[in-house]
Amino acid sequence: MKVCVVTPTGKRPKMLPLCARWIRHQTRQPDVWVVSLSEDEDLGDVDLPPYAVVHRWSHATLGSGMTGQIDSNSKYQIEALRQVPPGHAACFFDDDDWYGPTYLETVERDLASGVQLSGNGSERRYSLLLHKWMHIEKSGCNAGATSLAPEAIQDYITWLQHPETKWEAFDHIRVNLRNGAPRVSIKHGPGLGHLFPPADRKWMPDIAKWDTLRRWIGNDVAHYVNLAC
Repeated sequence: MKVCVVTPTGKRPKMLPLCARWIRHQTRQPDVWVVSLSEDEDLGDVDLPPYAVVHRWSHATLGSGMTGQIDSNSKYQIEALRQVPPGHAACFFDDDDWYGPTYLETVERDLASGVQLSGNGSERRYSLLLHKWMHIEKSGCNAGATSLAPEAIQDYITWLQHPETKWEAFDHIRVNLRNGAPRVSIKHGPGLGHLFPPADRKWMPDIAKWDTLRRWIGNDVAHYVNLAC
C-alpha cells in the first residue's frame, strides 16, 4: 500500500517544523507528503524531507468545483486531498497536532485490514495557552485523525461539502473510528485560532504545568515547552 500524508497548513510557521519532525520519526515513512498552503504564504523555517511536495493554491480558484455550504477549513482539506497521487491512501497530519511514531504504521494496518476510513473517535486535547486538557468522545471523524483508502477519498470529499449528511449514508464505506493510533490535538499554540474557546468549562487544569502533556507524549513535551517560551 502506498500512503500519502496530507497537511493543509497556513499562518503557522512555528508549528509546521514540529509536524515535519513527527513525520520523520514515523516507523512507517510516507511515500508522499503533500503540504498545501496559499500562494502568498511563507513556509517558514521548515526542513522538508525529499518525499514532500509543496502545493500552493490560489485564492481566486480555491473552492472551484465544490458545492454545498462549505467552510474554509473544508475547502483547505479538499484542495489538499485533490493532490493525493492516484492509488495512494490519504492520511491527514494536522500541522498543530502531535503524532506518535507508530501513528502511520497503525493506520496502514487498519486500512490493510479492509477498513476504508480510519480515525480516532476519542480525542485528547491540550491547550498550550491554558496548560489545561480535555478528553472527549466523538461520534464522527475530524481531519486531523482521518485516514482514507484510495477508493474512499472521493466519498470523503463529497461528505466535506455536505457535512449534514451522516456517514451512515455511505454504507458502502467500512469505517473504524477506534483505531488507537497515538495522537494529541494541540490547541491555542502560535498562530492557532481559538476554535475551542479558553473559557470552555470542559478544560481541566493541570495539577502541575505540562504534567498531563508529559504523561501523554513523554520527552516530546520539551518541544512544546520551547515553543511556548
